[in-house]
Amino acid sequence: MASELVIVYHRQPYEEVEENGKTVFRENKSPNGIVPTLKGFFGHVNHGAWIAWKLAEDPENPGFEQKVDIKDDHGSYTVSRLPLTRHQVQEFYHVSSKEAFWPILHSFKERYNYDPVDWENFQEVNRLFAQAAAEEAAEGALVWVHDYNLWLVPGYLRQIRPDLRIAFTHHTPFPAADMFNVLPWRKQIVESLLACDDVSFHIPRYAANFVSVVRSLFDVEASHRVKVPEKWFTEGTALTERTVHERITYEGHETGVSVCPLGVAVDYIESRARRPETEARVK
Repeated sequence: MASELVIVYHRQPYEEVEENGKTVFRENKSPNGIVPTLKGFFGHVNHGAWIAWKLAEDPENPGFEQKVDIKDDHGSYTVSRLPLTRHQVQEFYHVSSKEAFWPILHSFKERYNYDPVDWENFQEVNRLFAQAAAEEAAEGALVWVHDYNLWLVPGYLRQIRPDLRIAFTHHTPFPAADMFNVLPWRKQIVESLLACDDVSFHIPRYAANFVSVVRSLFDVEASHRVKVPEKWFTEGTALTERTVHERITYEGHETGVSVCPLGVAVDYIESRARRPETEARVK
């Protein structure tokens, strides 16, 4: 079934375990904050899809189902498991993402190391993610890509499926141009992000930094700066930003720049907290 919402994130949204010789999918015992938050969006669509990777010695014959259908408290969705070799994962995630990108994103230039980066492998893995998302998405669907290790997915996806709406969310800091532009692949990364309909960050400063990077690399039109909403403004902190650009236009395509701090399902948590068995444990 084609999906109205396709979430692209490197981790699978569950734990896969063996019970009595059968494969069982369980909620993560110790999930990071992103996984349960994102799964909550599947309750708002008829059918969704999640794209992640899974280790395979031979991607042509991975030895596991590449697509599994899940139905849980969050909704009905398909998980498309992209078979990647141990070498592909090591180079794409542990080397390129962690040794080159992570230090720059967090402004630790002294820890940055681009020598071991296999850029061809990083591009190929991102291309595979884009192809998997394109296969799952319904006409005009929203494909929501997450985090810096999938920077190139929007660019490839736009080429394959120009009908799609594409969003990208960063779950890390995003540095100013003098730091980000140390990366030799800066233009290809940013041009891919400009293929999105919206790029979002957790706080206004990171959004402002992204715009500064874009303007340093390409001839773009940026919207007039608007005042940061009261709810995103904290007086006197090192990362305070009073105004931000909300849109960038590059080669006729408009990209929204959003501020979207990661949240939680408040109603769900409150309902759990108020259950009689919970109150009994509290007492």
